[in-house]
Amino acid sequence: MRSRSVFLAYPVSAVTGPSWVDAWADVVDASFTQAGWSVCPSRHDRCCRASLRDEAVDDALLARNVQNIVESDIVTLLAADAMEPSSIWVEFGVAIAARVPVVLVRSPDRHLPFLADLARTSGPSAPCRFAEVTFDLSRPPVGTSGGLGRRLVKVAEQLLSG
Repeated sequence: MRSRSVFLAYPVSAVTGPSWVDAWADVVDASFTQAGWSVCPSRHDRCCRASLRDEAVDDALLARNVQNIVESDIVTLLAADAMEPSSIWVEFGVAIAARVPVVLVRSPDRHLPFLADLARTSGPSAPCRFAEVTFDLSRPPVGTSGGLGRRLVKVAEQLLSG
């Protein structure tokens, strides 16, 4: 039996200054991995930590991400700043179009783009199964920060089971 897989999307660069989202991505990645999930893209992939302006990122990154999203059991998005331009909104749209369940983590004071309203639609016309978790991603992980990661694993398992 293959392990469940999660596509972990988060901004790879911050326009408005330093961000703790990369550290939170490490926490979430570790929690899913400890729970037996396969996490994609690999946090050790050089493209994963690259800036959008980094020439080392190859041209096939978008195609690879689309394929990985479509093949994943669930997509988890870390939206530290919902209004900042980011590829996570493209990845969110791909997940919705492919009907892949989505867990969106956002800071409590952030408004979300229209895609979140679309994903929140319930009933037979719902584009995908969707859960939203409010969490302050603007602060650094401290001590045993695995609480967020364990919570997201639980939410993901609940989305997939029902």
